[in-house]
Amino acid sequence: KIRWSHAVGKSRFQLELFDDPSDPIRGLDSLAILSNGRREVIKPQEASESLSAWSKPYFLEGEEAPAVTYFRLFSLAPDGSSYEIYQRAANGIKGTESTATITGYLQGYGGFHDDPFQAYERGVFGKPLFKEGDGTAEKRVLELVRQDCKFLMNGFDYAQANFKPDLLMHYTPMSDSAGHTWVGALDPNISGHDPNLAAKLWPFYAEVFRLQDEWLGHVLSKVGPDTIVSLTSDHGMAGANKYVHVNKLLEDAGLLVRTQGRIDLTKSKAFVP
Repeated sequence: KIRWSHAVGKSRFQLELFDDPSDPIRGLDSLAILSNGRREVIKPQEASESLSAWSKPYFLEGEEAPAVTYFRLFSLAPDGSSYEIYQRAANGIKGTESTATITGYLQGYGGFHDDPFQAYERGVFGKPLFKEGDGTAEKRVLELVRQDCKFLMNGFDYAQANFKPDLLMHYTPMSDSAGHTWVGALDPNISGHDPNLAAKLWPFYAEVFRLQDEWLGHVLSKVGPDTIVSLTSDHGMAGANKYVHVNKLLEDAGLLVRTQGRIDLTKSKAFVP
């Protein structure tokens, strides 16, 4: 067994990797999650279209607002030499309604967004394709996007059934984050474009939109003919692979002055903070 304590905010969890005698795999093959007298066992499973490998929701104790998190075991070596456990972001939800009402909504919804793309770029899910990965990291990212869209559908259904709202606003960060992460490699108009890499990445980028389109279709199928559905975005996307150092340009133009290497606010006319 390998056992350790894990804190999420003010809540504490005991995590234990162990050998399940009923599992034919010899060696470590299971993760037990212990919290507040509750014990749950999950198995390692690579990313798939199913969300069945996630733990049940865990509500966090002693926080300012109701918050929930989940656990996921992507891989586990039988000798314990390596394992990949992901704990979903635990975001609390505040509002003007009572704590009981917000908790009920959070239970029906499933959880606020967990945007995986920054973690993906840091290699949390394995090597990305643009660092000679094999696509495993991208498949894991898509599973989190799929989970997010599922939660959005659940939240919409819960709000429709329990609140009968005049106005319901939903938001997703996923297409924006996917674009910021991948469009630089997908855009054929930028220098150094690698068509082989783009061909490998494109299906993952397209799947992000397909999943969000599925969520939008769910909304459209549930509303009546008198409902207005408005879909908005804050910007488009184009590839970029160069940085523009604006302060250097301003300095060259005589609008920014440095004293001993630092921007001198008393002498500068313009600068980027």
